[in-house]
Amino acid sequence: MSHTVKSQVQFKNIKTLEKVCKKVGAKFRKLKPGEKIQLYGDSVTGDYAIELPGWRFPIVVQGDEAKYDNYNGHWGKQETFDNLKQNYAIDIAKEKAQAFGPVAQKALEDGSVQLEVTW
Repeated sequence: MSHTVKSQVQFKNIKTLEKVCKKVGAKFRKLKPGEKIQLYGDSVTGDYAIELPGWRFPIVVQGDEAKYDNYNGHWGKQETFDNLKQNYAIDIAKEKAQAFGPVAQKALEDGSVQLEVTW
């Protein structure tokens, strides 16, 4: 059985989110007030929708909450959404760190990312 998942997110910088969506091959769309998006068994409203590659239904974000239905990975791999969130966090951190100096990014073996600021 499918159900809508609600998870806490903090996508506060919409320009960065749009840029990251393009980077990971997702489509970003600002929603009209009251516009409903159909998930499998639920129709939801939000501020914007993100269509991830390989996902059957979009992720709908309203404030600090993301609503989606990926049917436990059958309609979209959770790793795809996790990758979007990680890339967003990296880009936000890099934007903030660049105020102090050049930023170098290094991928680590465990999948995490190290940022180094040179001052």
